[in-house]
Amino acid sequence: MWPLIDEKIMKSGLCSSCGGCVAICPVRNITIKTTGASMGTNCIECTSCDKICPVLDGYPGNELDTNLECHAAKSSFPGQDGGTVTGITVRLFECGLIDAVIGVTSDKEWNAKPIIVDNKEDVRKISGTKYTYTPLLPTFLESLDQGYERILVVGTPCQVHSIALFRENFERYRKKVVGIIGIFCMESMVDGLLTKYLPSVGIAPESVRKFDIEKGKFYVYTVKETHTRKIKEMGEWVRESCHHCEDFSSYHADLSVGSVGSDSGWNTVIVRTPTGKQIWDMTKDTLQVKEANIADVEKLYLFKRKLKVTEQAATV
Repeated sequence: MWPLIDEKIMKSGLCSSCGGCVAICPVRNITIKTTGASMGTNCIECTSCDKICPVLDGYPGNELDTNLECHAAKSSFPGQDGGTVTGITVRLFECGLIDAVIGVTSDKEWNAKPIIVDNKEDVRKISGTKYTYTPLLPTFLESLDQGYERILVVGTPCQVHSIALFRENFERYRKKVVGIIGIFCMESMVDGLLTKYLPSVGIAPESVRKFDIEKGKFYVYTVKETHTRKIKEMGEWVRESCHHCEDFSSYHADLSVGSVGSDSGWNTVIVRTPTGKQIWDMTKDTLQVKEANIADVEKLYLFKRKLKVTEQAATV
C-alpha cells in the first residue's frame, strides 16, 4: 500500500518538515528541506512514515485535556524567559536519567540547526527560541547511531508529536526516548524572517539578541532597539505548513513549556503525562515555582486556531 503521507501531506504543502519520515524510512527514500519532504522512487510501501507523521495523525480537540499539573517556574540559567528547560535538562544530566538531549541551536545570524548535546555544560547551546526552522528527527536517529541510549528531545509541537509517535508505534524506540519537552509555538517564519522581514525593517540578523511573541505581537530585540509588529500582520513570512497547524502548546509532549500564562521572566510548565510527572518531580526542587494562569494558555491556543482559519482563507 502506497504511503498516505505522499499524496495527503508531501504533495499538498502540509508537510511540517519535522523529518520524522526521513528518520523512519528503512531504505532512505525520503529527502527533506525546510519547505517539506519528498518521496523518492525506491519506496517499499512499508508505510512506516504514515505512522510517525504529525500532520497525518491530526490535531487535538482540546489542548488542555492532558493537563495533570500547571506551574510557573524559572531557573538560575539564562534562557528565552525563565530558563526552565535549561534548568530541567541540566538536572536530568546530573541525575543520570539522560545521556543526550536533542534540540536546536543557531549561529550568530540565527540560522538554525539540530544538535546532540551529551553533557550539562553544553545545554546552553539549545537555550532560547529561534523562530526559524530545521528538521529535528533525523538527528534523533543519529544519536542512536552514536550509541546514546537515554535521550531527551526538545522541540516544537510538530517535532514532539512525531517523536511521540515514534515512541508509541515502534517498540525499539520506546525506552530510548526517556522524555519529550515541547515548546509553545505560534508559527515558524523560516528564512523569510531572516532574508526578507528583517531587511525590510532595516535590522541585520546578527544584531538580533532575541525574538519573542507576547500579547499578540512579535518582538525583535537588538542591542539598540526593540521592534514590534502585530502577529496577524506577519502571515506572509510564515512557512506554508504553519498556516494549517492547530497545536500551540505541544500537546504530545511529556512537559510543555512556554511564556504564556506566567509573569515576565518566568515559564509556564504543563505536566501532561506520567513520564512528565516523573521528570517534574525529579527537577522541580532546582527551580523557583509558583502558580501559573492556565486560562491564558487556553486563550492563546484558541487564538491560534482562529488565526490559522484566517491565514488559510487568505492563501486560497
